[in-house]
Amino acid sequence: MLPPLFISKYVSISILYILAWCCLLFFVNRLIQKRHFNKLYTLKKENKWYVGEKHIISIDTEVSRLKGKMPTSPFWFILAFIISIIPILLLLQKQDYHHSSWAFPICSLISVVIGFLANRIVTKERTITYSENTEINLALNQIYKHQWSKCWILQAHIGSILYTLMFFLVHYNALDLFMMMILLGISTGLTFAPIPSAYYKVRDERHNLLLFTSEEV
Repeated sequence: MLPPLFISKYVSISILYILAWCCLLFFVNRLIQKRHFNKLYTLKKENKWYVGEKHIISIDTEVSRLKGKMPTSPFWFILAFIISIIPILLLLQKQDYHHSSWAFPICSLISVVIGFLANRIVTKERTITYSENTEINLALNQIYKHQWSKCWILQAHIGSILYTLMFFLVHYNALDLFMMMILLGISTGLTFAPIPSAYYKVRDERHNLLLFTSEEV
């Protein structure tokens, strides 16, 4: 977090730096966790460290529950888009074309666009084969698309609301530079918060279902 102190007068560069930093943090963290999780998962299967047969009954119930999970409707992005264009319409009305005024509105709109495109990629992905059991495959693919589509919709709404709020605080001189940088860091963290949440939920469900099947691919 040291570099923003030296580039604080360039708001757009500061925002891009923090966004890149957060993306790199999540990416590296995911690589480390995935490597160690696979090692532990393999060790658990080799030693057959299972809780017991009593959980097999609940697996059928879990499969039935997950099969009902559908991708979240993309129409939810409309609200986030409306929120993100409010500052843009205000600037156009005032004919304010100064680059510093457009930093937060552009970030707000970008967060919605990224969320929408990521949601499209998730919902259009091909079916992944985890097991020879088609019921388990269907359940895991449904929960994957449900959690990640919900994740990107939440990300779009959080980003649009926070960046729009910061725009109005800065626009009406309600923030000094120091507080703006603090809120920028908090808002960026909150914007990315749904991503690890979706990742861990999908991973845990996949682990729970595949742990008790001998038909894993």
